Amino acid sequence: MLYTYIPLTVLLLPLAASAVQIFAGRRLPRGGDWVSTGAILAGFALSLPLLAGLLAKGDPHFRHEASVQWIAFGDVTVTMGILVDNLTAFMLTLVTGIAACVHFFSVYYMKGDKNYHRYFGYLSFFCFSMLGIVIADNFLMIFMFWELVGFSSYALIGFWFEREAAAEAQKKAFVVNRIGDLGFLVGLMIVFSRTGDFRLTMVFEAASAGAFEGQFLPGISILTALGIAFFLGAMGKSAQFPLHVWLPDAMEGPTPVSSLIHAATMVAAGVFFTARIFPLLTPGALLFVTLVGALTAFMAATIALVQRDIKRVLAYSTVSQLGYMMLGMGCGGYTAGLTHLFTHAFFKCLLFLCAGSVIHALGTQDLFRMGGLRKKMPITFATMLLGTLAITGVPLFSGFVSKDAILTEALARYLENPGSLRLLIFTAGMLTAVLTAFYMFRLLFLAFFGKPRERTLYDHAHEAPPVATVPLAVLALFTLGFFWSGTVDIPLPGHGLRVPVVFIPEGWLGNLLSPPALDAFSGGLHGPETPAAVLPHGEGGVGDAHEAAHGIVSTLSLLSTALGFLAAWLCYVKGALPTMVLRKRLHPAVLFLENLWYVERLYQRVFVEGLHRLSAAVFRFDGRIIDGAVNGLAGRSDSLSRFIGVFDNTVIDRAVNLAGEASQNFGHRLSRLQSGKIQNYIFLGLLALCCYVLIGVM
Repeated sequence: MLYTYIPLTVLLLPLAASAVQIFAGRRLPRGGDWVSTGAILAGFALSLPLLAGLLAKGDPHFRHEASVQWIAFGDVTVTMGILVDNLTAFMLTLVTGIAACVHFFSVYYMKGDKNYHRYFGYLSFFCFSMLGIVIADNFLMIFMFWELVGFSSYALIGFWFEREAAAEAQKKAFVVNRIGDLGFLVGLMIVFSRTGDFRLTMVFEAASAGAFEGQFLPGISILTALGIAFFLGAMGKSAQFPLHVWLPDAMEGPTPVSSLIHAATMVAAGVFFTARIFPLLTPGALLFVTLVGALTAFMAATIALVQRDIKRVLAYSTVSQLGYMMLGMGCGGYTAGLTHLFTHAFFKCLLFLCAGSVIHALGTQDLFRMGGLRKKMPITFATMLLGTLAITGVPLFSGFVSKDAILTEALARYLENPGSLRLLIFTAGMLTAVLTAFYMFRLLFLAFFGKPRERTLYDHAHEAPPVATVPLAVLALFTLGFFWSGTVDIPLPGHGLRVPVVFIPEGWLGNLLSPPALDAFSGGLHGPETPAAVLPHGEGGVGDAHEAAHGIVSTLSLLSTALGFLAAWLCYVKGALPTMVLRKRLHPAVLFLENLWYVERLYQRVFVEGLHRLSAAVFRFDGRIIDGAVNGLAGRSDSLSRFIGVFDNTVIDRAVNLAGEASQNFGHRLSRLQSGKIQNYIFLGLLALCCYVLIGVM
C-alpha cells in the first residue's frame, strides 16, 4: 500500500494547493505562497523515502501497479491507475525537488506582482500535471496529463499576458505542441485498435506476443510507425527539430517558470515518455530518434553562439541538451539519456535561477549591458560557475558523467558497425560539446568578467537574499559528479597518472535504471522488431566497443571542453580574437545563425503567410463564386416569386373570386323560392310531380 498511497499523495498535494491559491489565495497572508511551497515540499519529503526504499531493494525491474475501473462499454474496459518503478521514484523526487527550489526562488523573484497568488496557483497546477504523467500506468492517462502540462505551460508562459510578446509566445507554444500531439493521438489509435487496452504493461505484453506485426507502409512496420508516432508527441514537448521553435519564445514568462519548464516539467516530459515507450522502439524508430536528436543538439548549439539575451542562450542550450538526451536514447543508451535528464535538471535549473538573480538585480537580459558582476554578486557567480562547469562536461562534474555516456553510446555503435551515418552522428555530438563549452563560457565571461559596460546598472546590482541564494547553493551541490555514479580510474593519455572520474554503467544509477525490454513483460522476444536488436552489449559497459569508445570519448571530451573554453577566453576576456572582426569575416554564417537557420522564416512564409494567402483565395472564391451563385439564385428566385405573385393575383384569385360570386348569385336567386307560403310549396311539389310523370312516360 505504501507504493500506492505515497505517489497519490504526492500527486494530489499540488492540486489541492492550486485550488486554494486560485480561489482563496488573494485573501491569504503573503498571497498564500506558503500553501504552494509547503505542498511541494511535503511531496518532496514523501518522495524521498519512496526512492530510498527502491534503492534499498536494488531491483532494476521492480514494478508496482494499482488501478480502478474508469469506463466500461461492451467488452472494453478503461482503467485509471498508477505505475511505480525505479524511473517513477526518480522522477517524483526530481520534479518535486526542483520545483521546491523554484518555489522558494519565486518568493523573491515575484514579490510585489499584482497576480502573485495566481502565479503560485498556476505553478502548483503545473507540478500536478507533470506528476500525473510520471505515475500514470496507461497511455490514455498519460495523454490527459500531457495536455494539462500543455495548458499549464500556456498559462505560465503568458502569465504577463498584457505584454504582446508574452501573449504571442503562449499561443505559439500551444499551437506547436498540438502538432506534436497529433502524433500521440495516432499512436493511441494504433495501440487501441491492436490491443483494445491502454495500460502500459498490457501493451508491452501484446507487443511481445506479436500484436503489432504487419506493415504500416512498405518498408515500415506497424511497431516502427507506433514508436515514431509516439515520439512525435515527445518532439513537441521536448522541443526537438522541427518543433523546437516554441521553447526560446517561452522565455517571455517569469524566469522561475522558465527554469521549471526547462529543468523538470514540460520538456522533461518528452524525454520521460520516450523512456516509457522504450520497449516499443524498433531499430528503425531508434534511428529516427537518433537523427532528430543529433540535428537538434547541433543546430541549437550553433544558434546559442550569437544570442545576446541571457535567457535565450540558456533556452537554446536546453534545446541542444534535450537533443543530446534523444541522441543517447536513440543509440540505445537508455540509462545515459535518463542520467543526462537528471543531471541536466539540476544544472539547468541552477543556471536559469542564476540568470534570474542577475536579471532581477540589473533589470536587463542583454549580456552586452552586463560585466564585472562577480564582485557584486559572488554567490550567484560561484553557483553559476559550477553550473557552467557541469553543462560543459568538466571532469568530476555531473555533465561529464552523462554527456560522456551518451557520446560513448554513439561511438560504440559506430565501432560495432562502422558507417558514415553513425560517424556523422558521433561527430555532431562532439562538435556540440565544443560549441556548448564556448557559448556557456561566453555567457559567464560577458556577465561576470571584465569591466561594467553600463555603470548605472552595475551600481544598482546587488546579491539576492538567502531565500534565493539557498536554493542556488542546494542545486549547485548536485552539479558534482559523485552524486550520480560510481568511480573508475581513467589513465591520462601519455602519462602514468590516473585520475578518478565518474562513469555511468558502473554506478548505482546505471544498475537501477537499466533499459526495459519486452521480455521483461512476457516470455520472450519475437523477432528483430525489439530494442534488444540494437543493444548487443547492453548498458553494462561490457564489450570491447564500449571500452574503446569510453577511452576515446573521455580524451575527446577534455579536449572539446578545453577548446571551447580557450576560444571564449580569447574572444571575451583577452580580446586576442576581436569578436567584431570575426563577425565581419564570418558575416554570412553569423547572419544564418541570427536568423535561426531560417526555420522560423520558412514557417512564416510557408505556413503563416501561406495560410493567409489560402484564406484570401478562399475568401475571393466565396465572394465571387459561392456568393455570386447564391445571389444569382436569389435574384432568379425573387423574379419567379414576383411572377407567381402576379399570376396568383390575376388568375388564381380572379378565378376563385368569380366562382364565389357565381355561387353567391345562384344562392341569392335560389333563396327567392323560400317564400314561406304553403301554396307556393304545394305548387312547386305538383310541378315537380308532373315533370317526373312526363319524364317517366317519355
